[in-house]
Amino acid sequence: MNLARTQRKLGRISLDVDDTIAGVWKHVLGLHNAQSSTQYSLHDLRGWNWEGVNMTTEQFYTLYNKLWHDMSHRIELLVDKKLLLKLARYYEIDLVTNRGKVPELESTVAPLRKWLAKNGISKFRIVVSDEHPGKHVLGYDIYIDDSPVLAESISRSEKKIMFLVDQPHNRDVQESKNVKRVADANEALRALTEMAESSSKHKGV
Repeated sequence: MNLARTQRKLGRISLDVDDTIAGVWKHVLGLHNAQSSTQYSLHDLRGWNWEGVNMTTEQFYTLYNKLWHDMSHRIELLVDKKLLLKLARYYEIDLVTNRGKVPELESTVAPLRKWLAKNGISKFRIVVSDEHPGKHVLGYDIYIDDSPVLAESISRSEKKIMFLVDQPHNRDVQESKNVKRVADANEALRALTEMAESSSKHKGV
């Protein structure tokens, strides 16, 4: 067995953080409901913003920061850690997040690092992406994300692939030849792992 060959990566994966590997939105919405005496659920998020639940951008950022800084212990890990680490044998995986959108959100990277360490997946590099021009220009081969905006961009690409994690706010997005809807990130991880293992066996690795 050629050791150098077994270490060669098949490509680069951009793995989204919020509500792809970290259960964030329900807690942000819960904080909003508590403050506003409302009873919104995630199913009320029917667009790529929080207008459907009567939350302003400023309110969202305030609650988002509060969650990561003061209540990160409530945030659930949404992926199978063993499966993620297994896929990392075959692909270079980065955790790509839009926390650089405004200066205040950059300070949530430190709590994110602690959260990743707590959940045993601190080996992955964190890449902070600005909302503009967006993640699609970062040069990854595969994206696992819940963003309908990113899905629209990837659908126009000839080389990139996206696994769109199903959420109420992206239900209007149509699948295409390179955008596949999945129930959760684990479905994407399993599919990619199976393809990688099949490829390795075919090559005799």
